[in-house]
Amino acid sequence: MKTGINSNNFFEHVHKDFLNRLKEKQPELTQAEIRLLCLTKLNIATKPMAGILGVSLDTIKKSRHRLRKKLVLSEEDSLDNVVNTI
Repeated sequence: MKTGINSNNFFEHVHKDFLNRLKEKQPELTQAEIRLLCLTKLNIATKPMAGILGVSLDTIKKSRHRLRKKLVLSEEDSLDNVVNTI
């Protein structure tokens, strides 16, 4: 029997309107980038993140680097801080 709660609903329940605010601030993000930011919002470290997404650790590092460039973040700015302000 289904409970009616999937991972997206649960994430939205815990982090109210995060996805809406993220899409408003950064409408050009891909689904993969949104997933990466959601995992970052959950404070999941890079290595477990790679396991969850089924990719290599190097892929996560490259994706984070590309995302930082896309969001025009300086060296001092971290994705963690940006995600926590959304």
